[in-house]
Amino acid sequence: ALDVCEDERLKLALNLTFACSLRMGELLALTWNCVDISKGSIQSGTAHIRINKEIQRVDRETLRTLENKDVLKVFPAGSKKTKTTLVLKTPKTVTSNRKIFLPPTVAYMLQDWKKNQEAEKEYLGDEYLDYNLVFASSFGLPVEGAAIRRSLKKLIEENDIETQEELCERLKNLLPKQMFKVPIQASVWGKIIAR
Repeated sequence: ALDVCEDERLKLALNLTFACSLRMGELLALTWNCVDISKGSIQSGTAHIRINKEIQRVDRETLRTLENKDVLKVFPAGSKKTKTTLVLKTPKTVTSNRKIFLPPTVAYMLQDWKKNQEAEKEYLGDEYLDYNLVFASSFGLPVEGAAIRRSLKKLIEENDIETQEELCERLKNLLPKQMFKVPIQASVWGKIIAR
């Protein structure tokens, strides 16, 4: 799938997700101050990202009730009529805070991405809302998981790429059935394949 992907944001998202085993909220909450892709760190094999927050869509009323507990940033809502908003928040568990080393190829992709993002910021000037997000819209706002999923779905459909469910079914048919005493669900196969 990555060979035919021309969407640079999706390509970077997929590479980071696979290389670092990130959840969508962690991926989209990644900020540049948590990324070390300096020339020296790449050469020494210590280029890394630090996961210490996540993006989540939450109900505005619940947010007020909880008095913004664990919330680092509330992003502007697209409309006053919406009942939800995106927030940058601390992870649910302490073990979610972690440092993940990057393969050089992914570190170089991040360098290119940052350079392009800096050019966008310069071009837009004050129009760019800089939240320091790695994955930001062309005006600096956070990217939602739904946008990544739509891009991935489009890539799969346009290139006739095998879906996770199809791959799981094919693998199930290749393995001897007597190996399993209970039926295996597609979600379990997905986790096996992902590992």
